[in-house]
Amino acid sequence: MLKYITKRLLVSIVVLIGITFLIFMLSNLAPGGPLDLLTSEANLSQEAYEELKHSLGLDKPAIVRYVLWLSDFLKGDWGTSYKYGTEVSLLISQRIGPTLLLMGCSLGVAILIGVPLGILVAGKPYGTLDYASNAFAFMGQAIPTFFYSLILMFLFSIKLKWLPLMGMHTNGVLTVGDTIKHLIMPVMVLSWHYTATFIRHTRSAMLEVKNSEHVKTAKSKGLSHSTIVIKHEFRNALIPVVTQIGLQVPLLIGGSVVVEQIFSWPGIGSLLVTSIENRDYPVIMGVSCMVAIAVLITNLVLDILYARLDPRISYK
Repeated sequence: MLKYITKRLLVSIVVLIGITFLIFMLSNLAPGGPLDLLTSEANLSQEAYEELKHSLGLDKPAIVRYVLWLSDFLKGDWGTSYKYGTEVSLLISQRIGPTLLLMGCSLGVAILIGVPLGILVAGKPYGTLDYASNAFAFMGQAIPTFFYSLILMFLFSIKLKWLPLMGMHTNGVLTVGDTIKHLIMPVMVLSWHYTATFIRHTRSAMLEVKNSEHVKTAKSKGLSHSTIVIKHEFRNALIPVVTQIGLQVPLLIGGSVVVEQIFSWPGIGSLLVTSIENRDYPVIMGVSCMVAIAVLITNLVLDILYARLDPRISYK
């Protein structure tokens, strides 16, 4: 196992460098640049323009700037934002908390609803509850999040005035209750999509193992229905369910760009959008690296979990 983990970590480093290289080069291919946006409202002389360009290191070729960025990144220096003039690591640390709160609550609600419901409908497939849950799942994945968000905002904020429209806090109010009120609508939007995913995959995984030999053996022994479902069916259906949960980690770290923008949630997703609009390369690279590292670590953890969940899997 240790040899496998070491090999995966070495491969992950190479993959991370490849990801950062592609993102850096693709960012620089976009028309315009940070200087155009920074000086759009300032009448700078050519000398001042060239001096600013040199101070930001933008006078060097893209490949040279990438090597310099990578060297600083490996030393723990994530660079400084062109737009805010603040260290990228500080900007991310300020935004990661709200994103983890929003995405964590959304995933938590989705798991608590989607997984048990998937187990329940798998017990009586093609029944009324099964069709109803399938319709719910289909709508959750088919309806665009921005459309659903606007409906909730119109209903609960404008018409009924039950919930605040945007943001994470009311001005001058920093209480848990106020934060929860601001959380309700974004969590409703995001958790519906995740719940739909977990219902479908849990149901499918449960039905796949339902007629397996070990389940038939457990039934022939006279074990209770709940014991068979939990210990024999669900345990063997865990791998695809855990995989789906693991696939949501990039969103957990990177945030939901659309929902954070609509609800003005001060998270990583909205920071990334602002950075792309302003060609703020250091922030784009910082957020992208953070998400890439989270994905690589999650994949490694999932591989290790698979061996724990299924004794047939070995990493010798």
